[in-house]
Amino acid sequence: MSASQLLSETYALLKELWRDKATFFWAILFPLVYLSLFTGIFGGSSGSNVSFSIAIQDLDGGSFSNILISALNESRIFRVSIVNQSIEEALRSGRYDAGLTILPGSSSNFSSLQRIWIKIAYVEGIQGSDVAYNALQGFLTAFNFNISSSMIDHVKQHLPPSLPQQVRAFFDFISMPISIETAKISRKPSSDPGYVRAWFVIATSGIMVLYNGIFGALGTTVDMRYRGHHRLILSSPIRGLTAFLSSAIAIMVLNSITMGVIFAFGAILGANYSNIDPQGVLIIASFLTIALLGSFGIGMLLSILAKSSEAINAIGNAVAFPTMFLTGIAIPKFMLPSWLAPLSDLFPLSRVIEGLRNYIVYSWDLSIAISYSLPGIIACLVLFTAGAMIYRRTLEAIERTL
Repeated sequence: MSASQLLSETYALLKELWRDKATFFWAILFPLVYLSLFTGIFGGSSGSNVSFSIAIQDLDGGSFSNILISALNESRIFRVSIVNQSIEEALRSGRYDAGLTILPGSSSNFSSLQRIWIKIAYVEGIQGSDVAYNALQGFLTAFNFNISSSMIDHVKQHLPPSLPQQVRAFFDFISMPISIETAKISRKPSSDPGYVRAWFVIATSGIMVLYNGIFGALGTTVDMRYRGHHRLILSSPIRGLTAFLSSAIAIMVLNSITMGVIFAFGAILGANYSNIDPQGVLIIASFLTIALLGSFGIGMLLSILAKSSEAINAIGNAVAFPTMFLTGIAIPKFMLPSWLAPLSDLFPLSRVIEGLRNYIVYSWDLSIAISYSLPGIIACLVLFTAGAMIYRRTLEAIERTL
């Protein structure tokens, strides 16, 4: 295989790609539109601002209600709204994540040291409502414990001095059975809007790697089968492997331009790349190139199913579009249903992109990122090798029919 033949064939393919207006749109304009849209919607959010909308039906209206509602507001976790309708009606309206009913007589029971009853309601089957319910339950448990602890401390102050030490120790225990020591750890704020935008930069890069590889391979098959390129290949000194590698390199160059545009535009939108050093640039290029080889191999595998040039776009979109969402490339993996989560770990590109994302956004050590992505890296290289074999056999099959 001559290097000059490989380069000349790659150059010819690149010129043909850039003459296609559709290539310019999908390689440059589409990722910019996608990145602008998602960073505009989600890029300004920060994980530290999570809160829940809580509807409160106050049927008591006394001192205890005021204390509880004030504590809920001061927690900064809940956005409290007092409603005059029933909690069931309030939650069915869709405006609230969970609801709380303070029953009549709660304040008088509190004053007379009798048990107080509170009702919590949430919407079954809605994840946000389930989380709000757990947060509200945890808050009320802590609120309940603080009241009990304060009352026991008050009793301890009036215990007779002659009381045995074991009894005092028992009161200390029931006042606070578990002592909690808090440690504040400083770390890079990955929930900062700049890191959220960097997350979507990697997501957009992963999507374009998936599309560029699949459609690049399918386009190579179209050229060979339906546009007469097989005659040029078979009649020239260029071997099938050279033609295959030229197509792959041309797609790599095109993908590199796309990645450069995405990262540059991400910086304009405010993506935080502070975790990336000169070594990180090489790591990013390596991970994305390996992922591209894997998607190119997937495209070659899909080309077996393509019986016409019209079928290629349909097959490519039918696979690429749902894959980018179902495997956690375009959206966070924690948002996937539990039964779908294993798919994101098995899909090679998802594994590689997730490792890269954790390295850039969450400051993973390089060794950990490589170890996490290694199964995907190996699978991508195997897919690319399988794609080369499919290309060669396809070319041989065409040669036999001539």
